[in-house]
Amino acid sequence: MIVALPAPQLPTPPVPPSIPFDPNMGPPESVVQIVFIVFGTMAVMGLGIAMFRALGKYFERRQVPASTSPEVLARLERIEQAVESIAIEVERISEGQRFTTKLMSELRGLPQPDAMAQRDVASLQRAPQERVR
Repeated sequence: MIVALPAPQLPTPPVPPSIPFDPNMGPPESVVQIVFIVFGTMAVMGLGIAMFRALGKYFERRQVPASTSPEVLARLERIEQAVESIAIEVERISEGQRFTTKLMSELRGLPQPDAMAQRDVASLQRAPQERVR
């Protein structure tokens, strides 16, 4: 026979005493402190961001660009001329390479003479020279 044991009784947690609601009392102090902290932080951040932006603009306006001396300007002008002349030479080289490539591709399209024909042409060219001797 199986005997069922009764379930153990767990102690019930104590119920906190209920605080009566008084409309004249106001919110608890902790809620007021949290509200002051949140809104105070937002105010400080807003003012801080505005202040840092103003300081940044002030320092940007304060910076005066350095004036360049005539020596530097003359040197820059010479560098510009040198770069332009190099660009022109590179363009000439590339045009020559394109022309050479075009000629080589046209030569590849021509029919190539066979080896026997080349040998016959070479022997015909030597023949008149041999007769003169």
